[in-house]
Amino acid sequence: MNFIAAKPTRTFEAGAQATYGRFNERDVQGFLSGPLTETLSARVAVRTEQRGDWQQSETRDDELGKRDFSTGRMLLDWVPTDAWHIEFNANGWIDKSDTQAAQFVEYVPTVPGGYQDFGTALADYEPAPNEARIADWDPNTRLRRDDHFGQAVLTCRLEYLRQNSP
Repeated sequence: MNFIAAKPTRTFEAGAQATYGRFNERDVQGFLSGPLTETLSARVAVRTEQRGDWQQSETRDDELGKRDFSTGRMLLDWVPTDAWHIEFNANGWIDKSDTQAAQFVEYVPTVPGGYQDFGTALADYEPAPNEARIADWDPNTRLRRDDHFGQAVLTCRLEYLRQNSP
């Protein structure tokens, strides 16, 4: 899959979009694009997705499922001469969302006889109700992500046109 980011424009442009949904979900994004000088144009785009908890613990008064994800991109196009075209792209994201908790449905041992140290306890454990929001997790386990990604790309093109080509 090849995503091609919108390029900086030669005239000023701006846009924004916001949505609101279930569990206090907010998705806000926007961009600015246009010339900085006669030879340099830029485009900046940002987006943030925020949402409250959506999962409920089956065994205690606890919730999980926050969404906290933000991304951004900056593109610079510089054309100092007719022959040179230089592009710079910097982008990245930060994810501090909760990890989704699993639901216990059934214990099926894959080892003949099962694992004796916890097989009996799991075999007696009640399966989760048929409700997508109900799950359970260890309250002492941190289920919050702390992921990030960033990259920068510089592309230089020299377009040489031969004046007297045969």
